[in-house]
Amino acid sequence: MYTGIDCISLNRSFGNPPLEILKSINFQIPKGQFVSVTGRSGSGKSTLLYALSGLDKITSGKVLFSGESIHDMPEIRIPF
Repeated sequence: MYTGIDCISLNRSFGNPPLEILKSINFQIPKGQFVSVTGRSGSGKSTLLYALSGLDKITSGKVLFSGESIHDMPEIRIPF
């Protein structure tokens, strides 16, 4: 079984008319691998990280963690 993060055709847009921030993003990060996200201001770095973490909803595509869609996982609330 694959363990890691898969990003499959990830798209995120905002507004009407839609402004595409992320367009058809595809990559894999195997378990144990370290990566960095770099780019100019406004290039979509934070939007990508929010989408990968499940903090933001995506317009279309899938983010898989260990083969399971993070957007299909049940929400877990941690009491503080």
